[in-house]
Amino acid sequence: MSDHEAIDVHCHFFPIRIFKKLSKKYNKFNLDIKSEGDLVNIRINIGNIRYSGTVKGGFLDFDKLIKDSLTKHKIIRIISIAPISFFYELDIEIADELYREFNNLASELSEKYKDIVSFMAGIPLQDPSKAIEELKRAIIDLGLKGVAIGTNVVGKNLDHPTLRKFFIEANRLNVPIFLHPAYVAAKSRLKRYYLTNIIGNPLDTTIAVGSLIFSGLLDQLSNLKFVLAHGGGFFPYQLGRFEHGYHVREETKFKAKQSPKYYLRHFYFDTILHDKEALNFLIRQVGPEKIIMGSDYPFDMGYDNPVDVIESLELAGNIKNMILIENAIKLFKLE
Repeated sequence: MSDHEAIDVHCHFFPIRIFKKLSKKYNKFNLDIKSEGDLVNIRINIGNIRYSGTVKGGFLDFDKLIKDSLTKHKIIRIISIAPISFFYELDIEIADELYREFNNLASELSEKYKDIVSFMAGIPLQDPSKAIEELKRAIIDLGLKGVAIGTNVVGKNLDHPTLRKFFIEANRLNVPIFLHPAYVAAKSRLKRYYLTNIIGNPLDTTIAVGSLIFSGLLDQLSNLKFVLAHGGGFFPYQLGRFEHGYHVREETKFKAKQSPKYYLRHFYFDTILHDKEALNFLIRQVGPEKIIMGSDYPFDMGYDNPVDVIESLELAGNIKNMILIENAIKLFKLE
């Protein structure tokens, strides 16, 4: 661990062998790939989920992902399945099989490249009972380091009663949960200009955080810890509005025992903000001990050099090291 300069908690992989198998079982799956040097132009349809764009070759080729992790800085990646492949719309039998295969592959790759990568599990959250079974298998038997889930489950907010037993189990296992936007709200109004990503992603993260805080779930399950993508969405920058709402609106007090600032202890925030002043504000707002480096590899909305982003900040060396490596080691219990 000491030989590495940073840990990246926001990195995606799309295991092509699994999705080729998917295409034989699910007629709403389509994948077109065109290589362009070190980049890949992809067009993906999985049910109602669509993505098209140019990504780094490591999205599909794990050897390239490893190479990219060591090219400029030595970066340990904590990898999660791409949000375009959360599978929440699939039949549970297909989704469960695919998640099991992904988690098995994640365990194999974690062992093969144990000094370079770790993985977060994927789970079929459309069926919380199946999700719990796979979560336990992935964490206890396979040794994965966390779990990645969507900010909603095909329109169900995270305070939905059917999801409660999943969070109870995650709390019992004391496993970090990476929240990544998917199936974002107001999608029908965000179709143009790539607003589904630019606005939709941080919006949906903010809805997820509000649902967790005001539902009282965090009062009951004190071990829950969440990593929030894209600097926490709009939440850190509207925390004052959350606080004010709690003090003047009765609807916010029905279940939550504390005001929103109290629950910051449950959240960690990645660094993907694309603005130095916004990142400096985030660090001041939530504290450097809550900030963890992210890249959003291999997508164009991420950072090519996430370490340089942290190094460019006017922070003390020990604070930079917290953000680059120490906070992630503590949260994900890395050796």
